Parts: sequence; structure tokens; C-alpha cells
Amino acid sequence: MVYKNNYNLSSLGEKGLVFNIERYAVHDGPGIRTIIFLQGCPLRCAWCQNPEGQELLPQIAYFEEKCTFCGRCIEVCENEALYKRNSKIITDLSKCLRCGKCTEKCPNEARKLLTNIFSPEEVIDIVSKDEPFYRRSGGGITLSGGEPFFQSAFSSRILKLAKDRGINTCVETCGYFDWDEMIKIEMFKFVDLLYFDIKNMDSQKHKEETGVKNAKILTNFKRLCELGKKIIVRIPVITNFNDSENNIYKTAEFISNSNSGNIIRIELLPYHEFGVKKYHHLGKDYYLKNLKPPPKNKLLEIKGIIDKYNIECTIL
Repeated sequence: MVYKNNYNLSSLGEKGLVFNIERYAVHDGPGIRTIIFLQGCPLRCAWCQNPEGQELLPQIAYFEEKCTFCGRCIEVCENEALYKRNSKIITDLSKCLRCGKCTEKCPNEARKLLTNIFSPEEVIDIVSKDEPFYRRSGGGITLSGGEPFFQSAFSSRILKLAKDRGINTCVETCGYFDWDEMIKIEMFKFVDLLYFDIKNMDSQKHKEETGVKNAKILTNFKRLCELGKKIIVRIPVITNFNDSENNIYKTAEFISNSNSGNIIRIELLPYHEFGVKKYHHLGKDYYLKNLKPPPKNKLLEIKGIIDKYNIECTIL
């Protein structure tokens, strides 16, 4: 798929940007699921595992190990965003039009367009192929990202179409969204289960590592609890960011005080390094190169604190 050089979001109409659709998933909701990864996110978490989902723009990955440096991509680039330096091909992202022409000319698939433009109906056509698996396992679809509510109209339409077919729906959210807008488009009416990230109770530290303060996130969480939506809280465990005893106690207390019987459990997501290579392929810097996954005893310590609040806690 090639994007026009005058690509802009307003030209999408009711369509949206999707960077991956993963079938037969079993970790992001009950049963067998299809996960739709939507682009665009208001946060810039330093440890983000899906950097290709941050920008609401088409993304192109460059796999240098496949490149023979033939230069065909350079020849076809109309904005001179590609050039050779020291026997390497460099991408100037500030000039890149995200048109995708270089990916079509590459004979070795060293350049790959990661983004697809779909209508909500096209997404449902894809996921509906697995409806027999959903019915047998109690599964369905999960919107992930990026941040699904960042493309709110697109996400709402997908969820509504899924519910019209009797498909179970889940959404993974960072919690940073406009509450009034979600209510206006009846977003939560079509959501069976929410995975809600709570990263840090210290607003300033939250901003330093994610780019935004946490007030809107915590307020939205309380409102969802009051709305009675079923929620699984996810805490990404990041060393020296949110793994202190003080922060875990504050987090557990906040969740416990907000719980009106709708919180199913808390899941601890230990940091992993699986996404590090993605930054290199996208031509982006990764700032936590020395960060390591938390040790098992630290995770057990965190779980022990949360257990005191009588909320089920699991380590993923």
C-alpha cells in the first residue's frame, strides 16, 4: 500500500490507522482473541514497547541486515529523505513523507511499511473469520495500540460493529483521554472489559517519564469505576520509576479506594527488552539502553504489598 504524498489525517474520513492485527492471542482478554493495534498515543513512555504505534502517521521500518545498499530507495524518494553515509542508508525523518514508495522499490524487503489504512468494516471482516474460536473459548477482540481512544470515532465504530455481531470486546488504555468525548460517542457502551494502565502516583515523575501528568488518568479511572465498567489494572514495573515501596502502597491504596466491586485484578507487567530493536529499525533513539527487567524477588515484594489490600494480583 502506497500513501499519497499529500497524505493527511483529514483525508481518512471514517477510516483509521492500524499497525498490526494479531490473531489467536490469549493474554489480552478472555478466551482466544484478535488484537487490533491502533496508531497514535498521547504518551511517550520512555520504555514503550510499541514505538511504531506512538505517532498518528504511517511508519516505515528499515532492516539494515537485509539491505544490499543498491540505492533504489534513494532514487525513488522525492523529498530526498534518504541518503548514503559510510556505506549505510540514512533516513532523515524530518523530510520523510511516509509515502511508502521506497518500500515498494526495495528488492530485499529491507524497508517495510508497517501501517495499514482500514475502515471499521474492513477490520470486522478480518476479525469475523475467527468468530467460531471466539464462541468456543469465550473470546473476542481487543483494541490496543498506541492508545485506542486516540482514534476515538474509529475505535467506537469497530466496537459497535463487534457488539452487533455478539463479539466480546476489550480495550487496553493508558487512561489519558477526553471523558466528555467518550461519553458523547457512547464509547463505553460497547466495551465489555478495560485494561487500564496505572504507571505512577507521583504526577511530576509521571510527566518526566511519559510526557504527561497523571491527574486526567486517575480521574478517568475513578469515573470508570463509578460507571461500573469491569477493569483489569495493569502496572508496568519499571526499575527506579515506579517500583518503590512508597509508590506501590499509594497505587494499591488508590485502586482499593476506587474499587466498587468492578476491579477484577491487578496485573504486574515486568519491563522486558523485546521492543528495543524496534527503535533502531524506526531510526529512533532508545534512552533506556541499560534498563534491565526487575528481578523476581522485587516482583514478589510488590505483589505482597498489593495482596494486603485484598485485590487479586498476578505477575505476567
